[in-house]
Amino acid sequence: EIGLEIHRALRYCKEVELFSAGIDVPNHAPYVFQRHFVVPAIHQPEWIPALNRLLEQQAIDYIYPAYDDVLMALARHAPELRARVVTSPLETCRITRSKSLTYEHLRDVLPTPRQYRAIADVPGYPVFVKPDAGQGSQRARAVPDRAELESALAHDDSLLILEHLPGPEYTIDCFSDRERGLLFCGGRSRVRTRSGISVTSEPVEDARFRARAEAIASRLTFHGAWFFQLKEDAHGELRLLEIAPRIAGAMALHRVMGVNFPLLSLYEQERIPVSI
Repeated sequence: EIGLEIHRALRYCKEVELFSAGIDVPNHAPYVFQRHFVVPAIHQPEWIPALNRLLEQQAIDYIYPAYDDVLMALARHAPELRARVVTSPLETCRITRSKSLTYEHLRDVLPTPRQYRAIADVPGYPVFVKPDAGQGSQRARAVPDRAELESALAHDDSLLILEHLPGPEYTIDCFSDRERGLLFCGGRSRVRTRSGISVTSEPVEDARFRARAEAIASRLTFHGAWFFQLKEDAHGELRLLEIAPRIAGAMALHRVMGVNFPLLSLYEQERIPVSI
């Protein structure tokens, strides 16, 4: 969905020529992008030289990461790559890739979910468990009682144990300039999700969204598009779920309202002044 949104956002820009690349698995990228290439997975030893050969052969200037693990790998190895990575600084990518690091870094400036270190610390059920570095709701779920929590941790003791947040969930799409700071933030509801991806979304206005965005931007440096997710607790307090310094597929909602995040992020990389 991320790659598809980048394609939709940039395919009619006369200054942009689009390519896609991914590992050798069946997918629909060859039927969407005019030029699609197979590259090694980031866990294979030769992935950087192979990617650099492709970048040089096709004279590619920028790479948009379209998956969280790939984003982290590209940010970490950015100095070795023959194209610039469209994301935020490595330290921002490192912190936001980990839920626990994110909460630790920001809990004194905005509400985060209560985290329980052990089963004995849980005051009541349900609770919510999820991986520290996950995406798309994979292995994340509500746990109704102690027996099921013990079973979940027996299968994966790396899961975070968090307060269950029963209220509505929101995604806040943002754009920051590295010198001028936060230039845009807009909320949207997650009306319907499939495999953890928001597939139906509606714009939502709430003054608290801007306050949360400014609090995050006061602690982390962003270059271009980024987003974060909030969810209400039992008392209506908005608590932070996660942050990602990349394009989101459902940013299409704000794009059709006039805010083209992939294009704006290119302008930010080129240091072209923009207003939104």
